[in-house]
Amino acid sequence: MKIVSPNSTGEIKGEPSTPFQENAAAKDTAEIELEMRAQEYSAQQRKFVIALALTLPVTVLAMGHLVPAFANILNFPSRAWIECVPAARFAL
Repeated sequence: MKIVSPNSTGEIKGEPSTPFQENAAAKDTAEIELEMRAQEYSAQQRKFVIALALTLPVTVLAMGHLVPAFANILNFPSRAWIECVPAARFAL
């Protein structure tokens, strides 16, 4: 493999690369890819935690009547409106 770089006149000259330079380039590429994957993972993890925090109250309010202990506690007139507040983020 050759490293190609333009000189001052705009002509391209090729210099043979050494195995060390090729390994260094591959290592840099691998490090960059790992860094990008780590950033993407942390972003996905943050989005998951936010979605979970907004989903659990809606689930408990909507399905709480199926648990006999929660049937009387979660049966109030404005329950549907309270369910809409955390769910509205997903509608936008």
